[in-house]
Amino acid sequence: MSLGERLLQTAREARELAKRLPPGMEQARQLRRAREAEAIAELDRFLTGPARSAPPRSR
Repeated sequence: MSLGERLLQTAREARELAKRLPPGMEQARQLRRAREAEAIAELDRFLTGPARSAPPRSR
């Protein structure tokens, strides 16, 4: 399982846990954990994706 897949799994688990919690600090903590994991997974996908050519430099 890749890093991105593990991060997305962590996000899903945190969101499921947050759904079962009453509103409050712990629910907010789990939702933040889910958002952070999703953001890091997106960053990982961007950084490890196929190489993109650099934009042409203006002169």
